Amino acid sequence: VRMLDARSGMEVLDACAAPGTKTQQIACAMNNRGRITAFDLYPGRVQLINALMKQTGVNIVEASVHDASVAADGMYDRILLDVPCSGLGDLAHKPEIRYHLKPENLDQLIDVQQKILNAQALRLNEGGRFVYSTCTLDQKENAAQIRCFLQEHPQFSLCEEHTWFPQDLHGSGFYGALVERVHF
Repeated sequence: VRMLDARSGMEVLDACAAPGTKTQQIACAMNNRGRITAFDLYPGRVQLINALMKQTGVNIVEASVHDASVAADGMYDRILLDVPCSGLGDLAHKPEIRYHLKPENLDQLIDVQQKILNAQALRLNEGGRFVYSTCTLDQKENAAQIRCFLQEHPQFSLCEEHTWFPQDLHGSGFYGALVERVHF
């Protein structure tokens, strides 16, 4: 959320938003001024977003059921793409991941991530920025995805990227890339 640098008055998309914690943090960074569109694939998870917004007094979020791999309407100043991933950076807290993850599942996740990137990043205004993030350390899901996206979309430029390793955070591992749309 810090990488996103959302500010008051902006139009923001949180494309994979449930349960809404990051959406709520974005709203706080925006001083509850502007507009946030929040998507999730499942109605029950959208209800979680709405409940959290009501509980915390956030009134700038419009949450709805939407498949993030399909282009959204509207244009945005900031987009958060905290995409579904293998969760390999979170093994310390969720050891069961290693028993359920298969190579073919990883290939499917990479395809979904790529579809989300291609569908939503193009909804970014010129000069706008998106953050692509995962809770995995797998480079195919992280830097390789961003490199592929940038190669296919020269109107975007990488501003920064980070991999946070579990030993650095005393917890989970994460990846984040900040990308700017430099022209249409």
